[in-house]
Parts: sequence; structure tokens; C-alpha cells
Amino acid sequence: MKKIGFLATLVVALFTSCSESEYEFHQTYFTPQEPNGKILYADQVSDSTRVISYDPWTASTYFNTGTDAWFSITPTECNFKAGEQFASMRINIQGSVNNTGKIRSGHIVVKSYDTVGMPVKQTTWLNIIRPFGEVEKYDATGNLLPEENRKMTFKGQTIATTNQFEIEFIVYADGATLTSDAEWLIPATTTFNAGRHVVAIVAQENFATQPRTATLTLSSNGISTPITITQAKTNNQ
Repeated sequence: MKKIGFLATLVVALFTSCSESEYEFHQTYFTPQEPNGKILYADQVSDSTRVISYDPWTASTYFNTGTDAWFSITPTECNFKAGEQFASMRINIQGSVNNTGKIRSGHIVVKSYDTVGMPVKQTTWLNIIRPFGEVEKYDATGNLLPEENRKMTFKGQTIATTNQFEIEFIVYADGATLTSDAEWLIPATTTFNAGRHVVAIVAQENFATQPRTATLTLSSNGISTPITITQAKTNNQ
């Protein structure tokens, strides 16, 4: 009987051990999963991400040596309630306007059964959707610029005759403005609250025999980004 009892105990122990290792599941990840990490624009002071985890976790920020901590996060931990199998929790990101002239970067690090991280960057330019921007990766001598020193330029083109086109952007603060430095290039709307905007731009006919350029300037939260518009020359002169 003692031998039978011992064998029964051994079988239960082995079964329990196998069950725990076979069915145990651990996973922690950010959602949505963004290949380039979280991008904040120069006038944007807050954002959020979400962590899905099957284990309790703690979160912290990480910045390279010599880099000031430019954003903070809340909450910094997640503890499961009894009976919960996993948790989906939002992490709030709180920063400041980027008026440093350099792209800022850091990381959110979540430690759980595994450790996962997500880059967080803040641009020096505003979120202009149209016209498309182009990153300046090289300096005047052709040398590759460090990422923090790269700029974004926005350029658009329009035909010589009187016409209307649109630009599109998102601003993250009320009181944004759009101005033009030329009388022939006229925004239909010039002041904006926070949000996404599509703005009609009227370009008056170019009677000159050469192309001409003007600059639209979008300003939000103390940050300004220029948009250069080139109008074609007249063809019948």
C-alpha cells in the first residue's frame, strides 16, 4: 500500500509539473505596434500607448546619457486583480513643446516576464500631411547628419493660371495660424483650433515669364513650419 501511495503521489506531481509548464503563457507587448515607435510632433505635449500583458509589469523611461528627460509616463505599474488572465492598460505620455531645434528621443521600458521597449521621438516640425515632407539627411557637403539634426522640408507646386489647391495638417493646440508672405497666395482660413484641417489655398494667375515662389507658414504652440509653394510660369509669353 505504501508503494502504491508513493506512486500515486509521484504521478500527481509529474502531471502538475507538466501541466504548468505546458499551458503557462506569458506575453507583453505595446499596441498599436508601431514600427518606428511613438512619434510626437513639435507642438504636441501629450499622447498615449497601450500595453497588453499576461503578467504584472512595471514601466519606466530611458534616455541616452547626456539627454535630459523630456517626457514622463503614468501609470508606472500594473498589478492583476484576482481572476484576471491578462490586462490591457493605457500608458499616458506627458511631454513639452519641442523648441530645442533638435529631434528628441527616449524609450518606454516595460518589465514583466519579458522586457519590452518602445522608442519615443519628438520632431522639430509640425504635423503637415499635404504637401508631403522630405527629410534632409545630408548637410551641404554631403555628410550624413545625425538623426537629431535632421530637418523636414515641405514643398508644393501649382499651375500658372488662377487655381485652388489644398493643404492638410494636424495641430495639437488651439490658436494655430496659417499665413502667406505673398499677395498672390491666399489661404481660405487662417486660424485653427486643435485638430485635423484641410485648407483651400487660392493661387492667382502668374503673368510673369518665370516661376515664382511664396511661403505659407503654419504656427502652433510657439512652433512654426514653412511650406514653400512654387507656381509655374505662364506658357503664352
